[in-house]
Amino acid sequence: MATMTLSELRSILGDWMLGELVGVPSALVEKIETATVSPEVAGRIKLIGQVVWCLLGAYDSEGIRRWFGRRRPQLEGSSPAEHLGTDWLADSPSANKILQLAKELTSPG
Repeated sequence: MATMTLSELRSILGDWMLGELVGVPSALVEKIETATVSPEVAGRIKLIGQVVWCLLGAYDSEGIRRWFGRRRPQLEGSSPAEHLGTDWLADSPSANKILQLAKELTSPG
């Protein structure tokens, strides 16, 4: 599955939202490219990149940002961002559920 570069993610999501999703203060997001991040943060960035890649076929940048904040019945009424919470792992069930929701938009129905 394709993913996105950090600069592409920053352009689409903005530093604040990307930081919130991956658990990094927004002021430090721009420094991630030159800094060493933990494997957990690297995994989160990769998963968010995969989700955004899937969403690009159905939404523009603003729509993608809204997608992360929109409550969904498949997530028991929480938004994808709320469902992930904080300190999530890229291979966790909650992260996989978010990726599956995004993939459903690109799958033929």
